Amino acid sequence: MKMNQIAAVLGAAALAATAPAHADDTDKAKAEVKEQRQELKEQRQETNEKLKANRQELQNERKEARQELRAKDQELNKEAKEARKELNEEAKQERKELSAALAKLRETRAERRRELRAEVRQRLGANLQNTAIREELRTHASRVARLNQIKRIADAEEKDKIEDRAEKLLERENKRHDKQLAKLRTQADQANTQAAVRNNTLTPDKAAVDKGNTKAGNTPAPNNPSAANPGSPGKPGTPAGETR
Repeated sequence: MKMNQIAAVLGAAALAATAPAHADDTDKAKAEVKEQRQELKEQRQETNEKLKANRQELQNERKEARQELRAKDQELNKEAKEARKELNEEAKQERKELSAALAKLRETRAERRRELRAEVRQRLGANLQNTAIREELRTHASRVARLNQIKRIADAEEKDKIEDRAEKLLERENKRHDKQLAKLRTQADQANTQAAVRNNTLTPDKAAVDKGNTKAGNTPAPNNPSAANPGSPGKPGTPAGETR
């Protein structure tokens, strides 16, 4: 019993001797933790201040950029307004010039029409009385007038693609008209020849035959109007299908 009591007393003494050292270690650890927390707090505050300063700087830069964009937009709008005004003035001047050109064309329309009719009459002669040929001439004149009008307007408005297309269509129409007119004239000549044969009208071939017969002492055919009315000296009788 005594030995156990002695051991207990010694253990208690040992615990009592080590207790102050353990308390000092705990206080030291707490102090270190407190210092680390203080350092972290200071670092966090410093970081927040930097972030705040960066945000403020970004806001200022964004504000300046918006102001610059607004000023640039106003400048561009002003330039666009001036450009539209200039274009409107140019378009107005071009329309005025175009109107003057069209007015001049209207003034000379009667003269140009007379000249065209004289040229067509000289070129076609008696074939001008043919209904199909007259209809083709009307169609061609209408198409050419429209295409020329398109060319003038496209040239005034500087629409080169439209002007080039109108020029190509005009060339195509002229080629078509020449081909169709040649075809119709051939048909008209054939119809006139057939009508002359049916009416027993003098033809160049028959005139040669009748001339030979006259030299041989024969009299002209009684149903030949050209033989009855040969015309004035030096001038032949009126050909079939033509008017004097």
